[in-house]
Amino acid sequence: MRSKWHLFTLGALLSLWAHISFAALTQEEVDYLTGNPERAIAELVGPAKGGDISAQYLISHAYRLRKDEREADAWLRTAATGGHPDAQFDFALTLSQRGKGNDALAWFERAMAKGHVGAKTEVAWSLYFGHSGMTDKATAIRLRKEAAEANDRVAQFWLGDAYRFGLDGYAVDYEAAALWLKKAADQGLREAKAELGDVYLVPRSSGNPKFRPYSGHELYEEAGNLGHAGAQFMAGLLYMQGKGKVMTPDYDGARKWFAQVINNEEASPEQKKKAQLLTAEAVKLREMQLADAKKVRGRTGAFAGDLVPLDSASSSHFSGVNRLPMPGDFRYCEVFGSSDSGNCR
Repeated sequence: MRSKWHLFTLGALLSLWAHISFAALTQEEVDYLTGNPERAIAELVGPAKGGDISAQYLISHAYRLRKDEREADAWLRTAATGGHPDAQFDFALTLSQRGKGNDALAWFERAMAKGHVGAKTEVAWSLYFGHSGMTDKATAIRLRKEAAEANDRVAQFWLGDAYRFGLDGYAVDYEAAALWLKKAADQGLREAKAELGDVYLVPRSSGNPKFRPYSGHELYEEAGNLGHAGAQFMAGLLYMQGKGKVMTPDYDGARKWFAQVINNEEASPEQKKKAQLLTAEAVKLREMQLADAKKVRGRTGAFAGDLVPLDSASSSHFSGVNRLPMPGDFRYCEVFGSSDSGNCR
């Protein structure tokens, strides 16, 4: 079951590279191309025809912005043949998309030879899973480590995943997993943010020294805001259960995240179905919460939103009241740690 999930997660990363993007361009180049593609083509065509591989690479992007895929592909291949490493990488991606694994691997290897770190990760990927018809896991694992150390975010995520689950000869090591996942997450990789959230939310009883429920919840939200359906679902579940960064169930917050899952094109049918069921449950529980709050207000004068210390009434009376954690409360200790151990049970 784990291996199947693992492959699905890593397979989803291919979508990050499944199109030609502006990732290799400077912001100045992006502004130049997107500001006026037609003008860019007119200005670049001369140098491109003259053999300037940088101009050839840029004009391929300009043609792609103009939706002229034929010209874009032609100039991309020309730049790749001329030795432009980013063009070689992008051209390899186009070949991979078209099912030409062997040809793609050859171009990835050319880009890797010129120092393209992303190409090193792709070569590792191809050798690991045998996408080109050849499998060499030992070389793949070595290349992955090199790419991760060279700051490739996908390789960092992949390596963190290996440490987290004890894959590829690595012992389970939450410290190392968190280290590599954070490197990838800090570079904006939503899959890494979601998995680092998983690491931070593993209970202390498992021996995980990185138990940080508040941070884990925030990472789910960051990944969710980038469209990660699983992170959106988990963020909603934490709001519904009153865990992570919330002290009591927040059914409105849960419904917001479940709605994003339902409307997410990347979410699986199973995720959408579960989100719909939990949304209906959240509506019922929110109604019960409000009714309970009215009863509490009638007995004590308190209302939902008040900050009420535990000893002023039985905790069951305040099961539906939103409040901040108080010293002595288990939830205070869970969120703020044991630095105030004298106040924690």
